[in-house]
Amino acid sequence: TPLAKDALAATGIVLASALPSRETTAHTAHGIQPQQSGRKDLDRVAVGVVPSGASLESILFATLRRSNRIPLRVPTSRREAAHLARQVAGAVSGGQAAWGVIIDESGIVGAAVANRVTGVIAALCNDETTARRARGQVGANVLCVAADIVAGPLFERILSAWIETPAQCDEDTANVIRELDRCQESAR
Repeated sequence: TPLAKDALAATGIVLASALPSRETTAHTAHGIQPQQSGRKDLDRVAVGVVPSGASLESILFATLRRSNRIPLRVPTSRREAAHLARQVAGAVSGGQAAWGVIIDESGIVGAAVANRVTGVIAALCNDETTARRARGQVGANVLCVAADIVAGPLFERILSAWIETPAQCDEDTANVIRELDRCQESAR
């Protein structure tokens, strides 16, 4: 509704459905990744949070704003993990967001569903080391977190580690990921 859109805009939240999809893509070490603005201050981040993750959601939005990123709440009438994960991964794959965050009960459903979307590498990260390695070793572009396991202060550290680590992937791993993406596409 217009009133809801105005309320979200006042808090700096954009609905992903309100944005056009970016048609162009840039190739990364692990395959196709949505084109980014080239400026970190304009990077959009797709966000999906189940109701039990509400306490982490406020930390997520505050951290994204402090790092000059634009949070995009994915549109869905259902707030179950699988539906949110599909929407977040679709926004990343489709170029509406540079990367995404899925907060569900265990993090497992979000990662499993998001990893089925071509061009998405989702990583379940319940500590800072895993977040750094997911970004730095395989170029992960969707962060999945377990709301039932991770408390607020730890989540802040996980998110900071993710944001501070550039997405990169060694060539051998990138080749395997691209091959799997091609197999998945040909099987459809």
